Parts: sequence; structure tokens; C-alpha cells
Amino acid sequence: KGTHMCKLFKTNPTKFGPLTNLPDYTFMDGRPTPLGARQTSRMEQQKVIATKIVSLNKELAFAKERHQRLLREEAERRKSILENKLKEKGHLLL
Repeated sequence: KGTHMCKLFKTNPTKFGPLTNLPDYTFMDGRPTPLGARQTSRMEQQKVIATKIVSLNKELAFAKERHQRLLREEAERRKSILENKLKEKGHLLL
């Protein structure tokens, strides 16, 4: 039974969702609801994580493009070596 409960509650339900991200109440006259005690820190933490994800994504895209460029340059280098080595001889050149 213990493992069943572990599987049932893998994630923390209070970590993300409408209960943690939305305000507890709203004003009827349309005034904005003040942020909760931990809501501002959670928003800042999510902003830091999002900027890190964006920067890592840019690094990954740069690394992929660089790797493709290096492979392409290596293939061109091999092709040029083969073209320089293998030349026709005899009357075909005249």
C-alpha cells in the first residue's frame, strides 16, 4: 500500500497550479488583488528559470549550428583532397 500512495502523489500539488498562481479572492469593483506572501518570490524564481532556459536554448542552437558547420567543412576538405589527388592522365587532358 505504501508504494501505491507514493505513485499517487509523485508531484507536489501545491507547487504549480491555479491554487498557487491565482489570487485567493477578487474585488467586485475590479481593483487588482494584492500579491500573496510567496507569490512574488515564486514569480521571480520562475523568471530566473525562464531566462536560464532561454540562454541554454540559445547555446544549444549555437552548438548544433557549429557542429553542422564543422561537419560540412570537414566533408569539403576531404572532397578537395580527393579532387586534387585523382586527376586524369594521358590524351584526355589535351
